[in-house]
Amino acid sequence: MTTIIIRQMTTDDAEVAARHRTQMFADMGEATAEALEPMRVAFVEWVRAALADGRYLGWCAEDDGQVVAGAGVIIMSWMSGPSIPHSHLRGHIVNVYTERSHRKRGIARQLMQTIIDHCREHDIPAITLNASVEGQPVYEALGLTLSQQPEMRLRV
Repeated sequence: MTTIIIRQMTTDDAEVAARHRTQMFADMGEATAEALEPMRVAFVEWVRAALADGRYLGWCAEDDGQVVAGAGVIIMSWMSGPSIPHSHLRGHIVNVYTERSHRKRGIARQLMQTIIDHCREHDIPAITLNASVEGQPVYEALGLTLSQQPEMRLRV
């Protein structure tokens, strides 16, 4: 049995993050990978810059040195509100993707827990994400609740 290693993404991971994002949308039936190619190209440029300047934080799961899953969080400046009156930060989780060969092993859950822990450690009190039908049970098991379809959130 192999051990999955979770590590933070670097700018060198931009291509794999873009491949995962493209495949995620293709798997959800948004379009074919070929039709999503312009999005993939633009995302490589964006994610490389966002990883470099800290707007986007990502984590990869590796199996035997190969990236098999990934997820990220965009840290946003956000207005205070009744439930969180003193913070101006929110994390929005994106690009949670596990390659088919590695699904149903708890890897997405590990990546999500890593992001939740990071947000907790860095005083980011709210997390949102847009859940796919397949991912929703994973997120609910971690404590995220349905707020507005399809957004889910967790206060940490």
